[in-house]
Amino acid sequence: MKSWSKALVAAAIGVTALTTSAFAQSYPNRPVRIIVPFAAGGAMDVIVRVIAKKVSDDGGPQFVIENKTGAGGSIGVMAVKEAAPDGYTLAEVSSSTHVLNPHTTANIPYDPVKDFEPVVMLVRVPTLLAVPAGLPAKSFAELLEYGRKKPGGLTYGSAGVGSAPHITGALFARSVGQSMTHVPYRGLAGAMTDLVGGRLDFAFSSIPSLGGTVADGKIRVLAAAGPKRLGNHPNVPSMAELGHPSVDVDLWFGIIAPLKTDAAIVRTLNQMFVKATNSPDLAPRLSELGVEIATGTPEDFKKALVSDNARLGPFLKELMAQSK
Repeated sequence: MKSWSKALVAAAIGVTALTTSAFAQSYPNRPVRIIVPFAAGGAMDVIVRVIAKKVSDDGGPQFVIENKTGAGGSIGVMAVKEAAPDGYTLAEVSSSTHVLNPHTTANIPYDPVKDFEPVVMLVRVPTLLAVPAGLPAKSFAELLEYGRKKPGGLTYGSAGVGSAPHITGALFARSVGQSMTHVPYRGLAGAMTDLVGGRLDFAFSSIPSLGGTVADGKIRVLAAAGPKRLGNHPNVPSMAELGHPSVDVDLWFGIIAPLKTDAAIVRTLNQMFVKATNSPDLAPRLSELGVEIATGTPEDFKKALVSDNARLGPFLKELMAQSK
């Protein structure tokens, strides 16, 4: 390459870098849109509104929350994938949209890892193993013994084939080596109704979905899915300490940006969300909502995305093949 051509290329690169840097330094200077791919009033919607308001109250940008539903979350996710990578269109996503759906839904139009810039994981949603209050089993060990003796084995409910409660229940059945019957519902509310009524033996559910059934004595919690005990239920053993660490779908909510969003903008957003989510006045509110703070760097979020997809992907494809 001639020396004058090299000089032109170098100058162009320099101008681009300066322009990008200047843009990142002025960010944000107008409201930021956050797309929520599920309906208003749900757990994801409530969580992001609470945290976004705190970011704004602390001097951050104003956020416009837009619920763009349909296709199991894919419509909202695709809206951010196709948006300009300028930091003014984000999406709140979950383990459903970025770990479960890519392996349980045919022809999903995005790659959960390669098509986006992870900004921050916000919270994790703990999952509990719940049984009816009238079930003879009073502990995890007794539930397994009950299942071994019951003709046909244990029955468990879920929000539908491929939902997190279904997948967690299937992981549980495989881990303990028992044949169990999955009963899918159109949403977890129906499963909870039949669980309370004793028509199911157990269900895996988040704390918000359980509502007041624990306090009312209608259901009994025997274990927490995942590696550790929960702050809201410190006396309930984790699946890991019970010898079943694989029984963990790791439900979470997080923020993503379009691919090629400037790294400085991603870092700015990350710092704002981390600060707000961990603020002393917000942490108790999140605990009341039944979630645990899970913030970290963008790199931490990407590492979790890669790990979750690698760990659960093969099992999910096998499970869906069996469910056909």
